[in-house]
This record gives sequence, structure tokens and C-alpha cells, in this order.
Amino acid sequence: MESTILTPSSSPPYYCMGIDEAGRGPLAGPVVCSSYYSPLESPRVPGVMDSKQLTDENERERIYGLLTNVPGAKYASAVVDAKCIDRINILQATMLGMRMAGNCLVEGVGGGKVPGIGIEGSYTWYEEIEDEGKGGKRGKGKSKSKGKGKGSSSGEKSVESGDWYALVDGNRFPNIRGTECPEVTSGPDMLADGTAVVKGDGKEYCIAAASVIAKVTRDRLMREYDLKYKGYGLGQHKGYGTREHVKAIYDKGVLEIHRRSFAPVKNMDLGEGQS
Repeated sequence: MESTILTPSSSPPYYCMGIDEAGRGPLAGPVVCSSYYSPLESPRVPGVMDSKQLTDENERERIYGLLTNVPGAKYASAVVDAKCIDRINILQATMLGMRMAGNCLVEGVGGGKVPGIGIEGSYTWYEEIEDEGKGGKRGKGKSKSKGKGKGSSSGEKSVESGDWYALVDGNRFPNIRGTECPEVTSGPDMLADGTAVVKGDGKEYCIAAASVIAKVTRDRLMREYDLKYKGYGLGQHKGYGTREHVKAIYDKGVLEIHRRSFAPVKNMDLGEGQS
């Protein structure tokens, strides 16, 4: 899969990232947004495509492993949990996560908070694979937000924000313009310029790569939840509203990772102790 969109820059350095999400529709768990960049001269990983078309979980894991070992690659994931989704709605949570993931690459964060992600219920993970000639080392960091505020960055910018361009899957670019939620607008806007690409995960290599990163990251989180919350089948359906999942909700109750703004949970009479 080759890029079909020309970036505004005709000469390097220019850094084009892809951004995509996983988990907008499930009844449980977070929405995960990921960004991915690899140098133009780096080899393309065979088989990279929209993660929804990669139906075999082992194959997605294999491709994830290849993508995250490409020399010079950078990638980040932003996790926005169910409580945050319920507060600001799934659209705003997705736009927030996309900004967080994109800004991670622009800032080159290797630890500490990404500026402006200080919103309760969200955190980011960033990793960078150095060129083989530089030793092939990984730089990574996890930052978690437990309250409001802009946070701080412990990493230096690898390049200027104007050198980045973001290709975002969907019909909406994740900037703050037009957003009225104060909790969201208190943070910075998307630091990179870019464009939304409808069905971009089937058109642009970097978006398809980000799609795989997001899907695998979220699946791993849901398997962890499956170990914590027995009997809900979270490791199988990954939080989606299957018949078995809905039955488990009615039989066993609502979990803290369920989205209370989503039916059927929002229509249930939640008794004391159901959280």
C-alpha cells in the first residue's frame, strides 16, 4: 500500500504520520487512538492494511511486531477510558485521543506527560525505534493523567511541529475548533497540520499501520480486563455488544469499564454496588 496523498513539503525533512482509532463502538473498555511514522526510506511491512480486514488476531500481532521494529519508526497510543467517554461523549473522546497520539510524535516524548493531556481518564504511551546505525535502541515512556492541567514534557522535540503532517482516518481532523466542552478545550490543539482521509486505513500506509497499532494495543488491554473481570468474555468479544456480553451484563452487573452512556447500560436500573 503506497501513499496517495502528497504532503505540502517538496523536500525533506518532512514527517508524515498516520492516525487511527480502535474501539469507538464497544460497550466496555477504552477507545485507543494511535499514531505511526516510519521514514520514507524504511522498508514497508508486507500485509499492512486496515486492522478490521486483519481478522486473525495472531496475524495482527505478527504485523504489530514488524511495524514496531522498523528502524526509525515512531509510534504512540492514547487510551481514553469509559468514564472519560461518558463525560465528554465518544466523538470528543476519539478526537482527544487522536490529538494526544499525534502530539506525542511531534513532541518526541520519552517519558512524563504530554502537554495538555491532563484530562482525567486518559494516558499515552510513546515509543521510538532508532536507526540501526545509531544502535537500534528504543526510547519509550508512559504518561498518565489523574486530573486536569497541561502537564509537562520530559522529552525534547525531535523536530519542529511545522515539519509534521498528519493523515487522519475519517472525515474530521481532530482539532479543537468547534468544540464547546471546557474540559477538552483547556488543552492545546493538534500541533501538526494535516488532513482527514475518508476510509484512509484502506488508502494510506501510515494510517493502516496506525490502525494495527491501535487495534492490537486495545486488544491487549481487553485481555488484561478479562483476567480481572471473570465471566464477561472480554478477551473474546473485546467489549463489543455481543449477545453473550449483554447477557453477562444483565446476569452479573455493570463494571466500572462499561460505558454508561451506551445502551443497554444507560437503560439499566443500576443498583447499589454496581460500578
